[in-house]
Amino acid sequence: MSTGLTLSESSSSAAAAAFTNKDNADDLYAAVDMGTNSFKLLIVRADPSTGRFLPIDRHKEPVLLGLDATTTAATVISPSSVDRAIAALSKFQQIMHCLHIPSSHSRFVATSAVREASNQSEFLFKLHQNLNLHVDVLSGQEEAGLIYFGVLQFIPVVNDTVLTIDIGGGSTEIIIGIKKWNEVDNQLVVCFEDKDLEYLEAACLLHNIGLYAGKKGYHKQSYQVIINGNHLQGYSDKEVKLIGLLVKHHRKKIPKSDVDLLEGFEEEVKLKFRMLCAILRLSAIVLQFQSVGIQTFKFSCSDEGFRLVLGEARNQPQSSCTLHPLAGDLKEEIDKEVENFRMVFAKQLSVMIPCST
Repeated sequence: MSTGLTLSESSSSAAAAAFTNKDNADDLYAAVDMGTNSFKLLIVRADPSTGRFLPIDRHKEPVLLGLDATTTAATVISPSSVDRAIAALSKFQQIMHCLHIPSSHSRFVATSAVREASNQSEFLFKLHQNLNLHVDVLSGQEEAGLIYFGVLQFIPVVNDTVLTIDIGGGSTEIIIGIKKWNEVDNQLVVCFEDKDLEYLEAACLLHNIGLYAGKKGYHKQSYQVIINGNHLQGYSDKEVKLIGLLVKHHRKKIPKSDVDLLEGFEEEVKLKFRMLCAILRLSAIVLQFQSVGIQTFKFSCSDEGFRLVLGEARNQPQSSCTLHPLAGDLKEEIDKEVENFRMVFAKQLSVMIPCST
């Protein structure tokens, strides 16, 4: 890959250079996002009067960092991927130098591909050796936080509970931003990565395996099979325990926030556990509705909260369909889990059924 600029890139950089000089470069900032598929450079000018950033230049290089990674035991960044990364970052450094951006005003961050690579240290060393470059490898939590605060730069939702989904090349961040009002405003940002969704999927698949011993207390039996059966190959002991506890608490009493079921786990994992548990419990109840002919489900989010529609109207356009709250036995079954969901996610959930003809 050539480190020279293409015509379009030259024109873009020339325009940006004309917009700035050494005298006003102190207001410029650069950020490099080293993603799984592409590396991106964003250059902005800070506006002190508003606290916002004005984008003045963008560049993107298709590095495909994970294209030829090996995954036999753990992800390994290949030598060819390292070479492409060095070429792209060298190009970005040239652009930043032409715009006189102070080194203290730039940040290089790596996400999923580098975060999960077993040769992460070797990769970062080569970047430093060749480019004298320091790269911050973001945790999933840090990545989610930056995504959320980026959203707040452009969308005025700071006072709302917001669901943000960022679908990347190597991971998907599901971020729930919650504004809590008290003497000091706090932001709660939770990131669900691919691994978390994998744990949830495993728990969904295994939640009723204890039924072979009878229905009474089968959730506890399912837990014992998972913990003691040595069947979940490829998972660590902690991961097996997390999946087992999700299964154990998919019905009956929901674990209280002050009960330390996950002793030795990080606080981020404990917070995610309660959310995953609420989702699993709701899913297990919804699964029972298939026995009464409900086969399709639709989940959506709006300013008013989350909405779960069970089934679809027959012989009627969706746009003209009227939704009704649950009633009777279905309502009694799901009301408790709806309340659990609301307590965990701090947002209302309405469960509806469409009209039928």
